[in-house]
Amino acid sequence: MKSSKEKEIQIIMKSKTKRCCCPKCKVETNHRHATHHRKVQDLPILGKCVMLDINLFEFDCFNPD
Repeated sequence: MKSSKEKEIQIIMKSKTKRCCCPKCKVETNHRHATHHRKVQDLPILGKCVMLDINLFEFDCFNPD
């Protein structure tokens, strides 16, 4: 019987983004508000389960408008 490591492909992803534009006002910011970690199942590759291990950032908008 195969171990779970032999049945699974794990891809570790980390955002390289240093700044982000606010989707509402389009002002650019580099102030990180939070970091989030997600595990997402993707489509299988060669019969193996694919898991995406994602680290991403949330940014704050300081535009008073």
